[in-house]
Amino acid sequence: QRIAHLVATVSDHDKLYDGIVDILKGFVDFDWANLFVYSPNRDFSRIVCTRGPEIPFVSRWFATPAGYLNWLGEPNTWMDDFQGVMSQTSPEYLERTDTKTAIAAGMRALVCLPIRAGGRIIGGFCLISKQKGIYDAGSRALLEKLNLEQAFLRPFDLLQTLGREFVHGPEIGRALGREKVWYSGVAGLLKTKS
Repeated sequence: QRIAHLVATVSDHDKLYDGIVDILKGFVDFDWANLFVYSPNRDFSRIVCTRGPEIPFVSRWFATPAGYLNWLGEPNTWMDDFQGVMSQTSPEYLERTDTKTAIAAGMRALVCLPIRAGGRIIGGFCLISKQKGIYDAGSRALLEKLNLEQAFLRPFDLLQTLGREFVHGPEIGRALGREKVWYSGVAGLLKTKS
């Protein structure tokens, strides 16, 4: 109920994200909370909101690991041992600079929830922990029970609106179409915040 109230009353995407993450702290342990958007083909993702200790990633867009293009559409979207699971399923991903950076920062386990719009996965929300074995099916079920997928559509919409106004202006935004405006708008917004 508190999350629904935030979604209905807060119009700043950072404040809304902070509020949701603060509420989550009462339900589940985590060190990082990341909201990310996918590229149109889901072959890349970009973090649009993050909370937790800063990780000095080199990339702005992250390639989706081999075999994980449809992972968020599956029911088991957690890794109780990130490095162990990836070494078995996509070992080449562990050789990437940003993956090494995340592991060095302490990334050990994660649980993710897809964010859908119009029945299509457009991004995701991940809780990440420095502790192995902390997430399981119950963790994913809790995120679903809190209706976070719906709650995070609001920050996505706010970011899309800001991106459209900042990068393209309303006339160009209508001409290019909603999807292109969203991806280029978020990229433009984040570039100015860095």
